[in-house]
This record gives sequence, C-alpha cells and structure tokens, in this order.
Amino acid sequence: MFRKITDKSYFIILILWLISSFVFFYYVKVRYGEPPIYGNIDWSRYFNGANSIISLQWPEWPSKFYIFYLLYLSLSLKFYFPLSSLMFNCFFNLLSSYLIFKITLNLFNIRAAWISIIIFLFYPYVQMWVYFIQPVSFFSFCILLVTFLITFKLNLRISILILIAGLMVLSARPNGIGIYLS
Repeated sequence: MFRKITDKSYFIILILWLISSFVFFYYVKVRYGEPPIYGNIDWSRYFNGANSIISLQWPEWPSKFYIFYLLYLSLSLKFYFPLSSLMFNCFFNLLSSYLIFKITLNLFNIRAAWISIIIFLFYPYVQMWVYFIQPVSFFSFCILLVTFLITFKLNLRISILILIAGLMVLSARPNGIGIYLS
C-alpha cells in the first residue's frame, strides 16, 4: 500500500536538506576549496566526452561507457558552467532525498523513512560529492529512481520508465555498472 507524504513531511525534508547542504558545502569549502570542485584525474575525460556530445559526435573510449552522465554534463557546459553543474547536483540530491523517504515509507514505515533520510542527508561520503563535478549525485539519483519505480504496480508506462531509468544507471557512472557490460 502506498502511503502519501504530507506537506509537513515535504517541508521537514526540505529543511533537513538545506541544513545538510550548508554543512557539507562548508566542509568541502574548508577541506578542498570553493565548490564546485573538479575531479582532477577524471575531469578531462568527462569534459572531452561532454564536448563530443555537444559537437554531435560519439565520445571516444572510455567516455562512451557513461553516455548519460555526459548528456547531463553537456547540459551544464552550455549554461553558466560550473555553477549550473553545482545547481543540477543539488537539485538531484534534493530529489534523491524525497525518493529515499518515499521508497522507505512505501516499503516499511514512517519511523524507518525518517531514519533513512537523516542517514542519507548527513552521511559525509555521499553528501560531499554533491559539490564535486563528478557523476556520483546523478548516479545515485538514477539508482533511486529505478528503485522507486520498481515499487509501483507494473504497467506499460512504468515498465518503459524502468527501462529508461535502468539504462541511465548502466551508463551514468564510469567504472560503475556499465563498464562491466563492455
């Protein structure tokens, strides 16, 4: 049975997300420098792959293994980069927060949903990556989207969405799931 999230719950999640965002923005700023932080070694392959997409060319190896992340990054490169990339990461992180809450609420209960959202929002090794130009936030969102869709009763529309979201997961993160399919 699907449980409805109340407006009060949405608001509390938003407040917790804002607190978490400020805490981890400050943490990343003190530890690594002003966000968004480029991924040093990985940055050139992301940048080159996204530029290939922008110029309507198929990315070269190894970029072709994370095509959905490159599509996502190419949107950022075209609009006020790097600030747009940081804003997209924050937006996907907020959506991920709501998805985690809803998935847990549907599968368990309200107490488990609140515990899971607090763990997600205040776990440093997940939240600090929001402030890096890396595929971690996007990849996490894609996995949560698939999980959320799987909890629905299957019909043709949900099946197509699961297929698309599944393909996004398979090709959203280098050295993630997609590399093993090559």
